[in-house]
Amino acid sequence: MSFPNWHQRPDKFDPETNVTGRLDGESFIRVADQFISLANQRNRKIDATELQLVMLFAAARYAAPVGETEMKIFLISSVIAIVIAVAAFYVLQTTGMDTASVTSGPDVRL
Repeated sequence: MSFPNWHQRPDKFDPETNVTGRLDGESFIRVADQFISLANQRNRKIDATELQLVMLFAAARYAAPVGETEMKIFLISSVIAIVIAVAAFYVLQTTGMDTASVTSGPDVRL
């Protein structure tokens, strides 16, 4: 069965561009098929709608810690950016570079 390459992965395994922990297109589909096989086994005793809700809930539970970590990184980087901006503003204020002052004299062309 052929699927469109919607998953932004190379179709075949390439050892030169391989990144540890990342799946190529064939492996991605194979791992997805393993979850589908498990769902088909469970579907013998569990209603398909209930099974789908369980799988969605499991996916959300699995993704929650990853999202939490990403949000912490975003929050920390935002706080660091604000601290840098405040420090830069303070330096500009104390050194007098926060205003555009023009002094006139014989060497200044206006």
